[in-house]
Amino acid sequence: MRLEDAGDGRTKVRFSVAYDVDSVVLQTADALGVVERRAEQDLQRRKEHVEGGPTR
Repeated sequence: MRLEDAGDGRTKVRFSVAYDVDSVVLQTADALGVVERRAEQDLQRRKEHVEGGPTR
């Protein structure tokens, strides 16, 4: 995770994620976009948590 000053009291947050797709199940999930959607949902929940918004 990398935090950068974005001006106007805002902060830019950058995440870098690496994972190994070493099984047929993970390869299939990745090909169907499941891994990307899950990562986006996890990041959205983290953002809401940090900003004090709703979480599930």
